[in-house]
Amino acid sequence: MTINWIHKFDNIQTKQVHNLMSNEWWCNKRTLAEVEKVMEGSNVLFGAVDANGKIVGFCRVLTDYVFKALIFDVIIEAPYRSTGLGREIITNVLNNPKLSEVKSFELYCPDKISGFYKNLGFCEYESKLLGYKR
Repeated sequence: MTINWIHKFDNIQTKQVHNLMSNEWWCNKRTLAEVEKVMEGSNVLFGAVDANGKIVGFCRVLTDYVFKALIFDVIIEAPYRSTGLGREIITNVLNNPKLSEVKSFELYCPDKISGFYKNLGFCEYESKLLGYKR
C-alpha cells in the first residue's frame, strides 16, 4: 500500500475530505462550506493519499504549539481500516515537526474505539470534560 502525506489541500481534495466525513456518524451532516471553514481554521492538517490520488485518511489539529494539541476528525476510509493507516496518521501527528514542542495531545472518542488510542499511548485523564453548546 503506497500512501503519500499532504498538509495542504486543493479544492478537489477538500471535497474528498467532505466525502469522507459524510460517511461518519459524528460529522455526516457537515456541509462542504463548513468543512472548508474547519480546515482553514485548523493549525495542522493531515491527508493520506493513495496511489490513485484519492484522500483515504484525514485528521486535523488545533494547537497553541506549546501546551495542548487537540486532534479532531480522525477518519480512515472503510477499505483502508485495519491496514495500519490509522496508527500511521496518529504517529504522523505525534512526530510532526510543527508539533514537536507540544506537551499534551488530546482527542475525543467514544469508548468503543478508545482501546485503539490507548494502544498508541493515550490515556484517560482524571479531569472531567465540560461543554457548552449553542
